[in-house]
Amino acid sequence: MSLSLVTFALASILAAPAPVDLDAPAGDTREDGQEEDGQGGLRAWLQRPVPVSARFLDHGVVAVGAAGGVPHRYRVEVLVGVLDHLTIGATAHWLPGQTRPQVWPVVALAAYRGRVLELGAHYRPVLHPPVGAVPTFVPRTHLGLGSVVLSAGYFSAGLDAGVAHVRAALTDPQRATAFGRRTVFGGGVTTRVGTRRWGVRVDLLAALTESPLLIAELGFDWRFGAFELRPR
Repeated sequence: MSLSLVTFALASILAAPAPVDLDAPAGDTREDGQEEDGQGGLRAWLQRPVPVSARFLDHGVVAVGAAGGVPHRYRVEVLVGVLDHLTIGATAHWLPGQTRPQVWPVVALAAYRGRVLELGAHYRPVLHPPVGAVPTFVPRTHLGLGSVVLSAGYFSAGLDAGVAHVRAALTDPQRATAFGRRTVFGGGVTTRVGTRRWGVRVDLLAALTESPLLIAELGFDWRFGAFELRPR
């Protein structure tokens, strides 16, 4: 009888449910030593809803584009998006009279990307063509602009404002005309109509010198996912 009672007691103890920690957060079923998957958190963040932007590329998206306008006549570019906030790439053209193509970096940095509103800044050069009967090339104009972009559906539009580093005419004491560089106010607007895969873009920018430098172009871009995480 005593052996039966001892056996029954041991079986009851082994079959009893494990104690529950009432202070543990609800839904926390991780075992001891199990850590949160940081990569899963980053993947979820890179899959959050963001708009189709005129200025900033999604993570893992590569954009190939071409544009025509003034004063650069035409240009081509290749861009790639990194972590939804950094866009880097290069733009180039090769015009008659040039011994080699002009190639220059392009970069955009988004400080905030919401469902509709985006805030950031971007840098781009203006690759001037040759001027005069004898082909000579004026120095590049450099634009560093802050951007506010609003997007909804297929439409994205932005307002740019910042500085432009331009070539300017100077006069020395002997009244001979020379050229130097100066920093002036620059800005303008941009619009893009299209999907996450293709779009048509219009840029209208200006650098406010004595004779304002106007930059206008119509361009097309094709975007594809190289290492994109967001659903296509």
